Amino acid sequence: MLVAAKQSPPPQKDDGGQKCPDCGLFNPKNAMRCDCGRSLISSSNTPQFSSEPCNVRPRASNAQKLAQAGFVLSSNEQIIRQAGIKAELEAAVATMVQSIPRLGSTDADSKIIQSEGLGAALENSLLPFSKIDEDALALIRQAVLDNYLTNRFVSNGGIIGFLKKSFGMNHQQAMLVARDQSGKIHGIVTMLRAQKADSVGYQWSTAKDTRVRGNPRGACSDMPEAENHWKREGRFYLWASSENPPIAPDGHPFRHPPADGPPGLSTLCRCTAAPVFEIGGELVF
Repeated sequence: MLVAAKQSPPPQKDDGGQKCPDCGLFNPKNAMRCDCGRSLISSSNTPQFSSEPCNVRPRASNAQKLAQAGFVLSSNEQIIRQAGIKAELEAAVATMVQSIPRLGSTDADSKIIQSEGLGAALENSLLPFSKIDEDALALIRQAVLDNYLTNRFVSNGGIIGFLKKSFGMNHQQAMLVARDQSGKIHGIVTMLRAQKADSVGYQWSTAKDTRVRGNPRGACSDMPEAENHWKREGRFYLWASSENPPIAPDGHPFRHPPADGPPGLSTLCRCTAAPVFEIGGELVF
């Protein structure tokens, strides 16, 4: 059994933010989903994803065009079935969970985890994340998929409860893994759906607060250039590299994919991707 680590206080409230009733984190004023996965627009006390489970926030004027491209909003399980991406998702999640043993292994990762109020997850642990073996990762992989499809990802009866019961993790450790994997699977599903629907690329969007890595006024202002998400705000990127990138909506060629992947795939990344489609000669996102 793990020795309970001293819990760090949640990040300070940003002006105009809203507090998550589950994990206590403060989120941007207009956020529809907490970092931990809890919907901030539902009146229900049951943790669930928002009505936009894949982090896609199309402009109202373009909603009909996006629907025509096959990129409509639905429940998590319906999305996977309708998009026909179950096999691809299972393969991606198998790779995704391999990042768990490396949580907090770099200075940049450690700073991000500390800034999110989860630093205690890396302290006084009898079961360092680096000791999680392949058998354990296989169990976590299946739990991640099952809980994502049933919208119970961050509830105590979901992935957090599973990690506590199966591996003796304390709450901070289970929350760190759950939040990290939640962001990753949302980013992966957005990417797979977009590529399946022939998306040209995407626009990068940050949470625009002091917790974004690279924000000069934030706790992680000294991020390496290759990991600076603050500078990516509003820029357009390709899902996959191309020798001749097409022109993006801002009039410049789409940028090549960042080395650390699309939004959501870095540790505790809260950024989102707005897929871009070419419909009738017009770029829509």
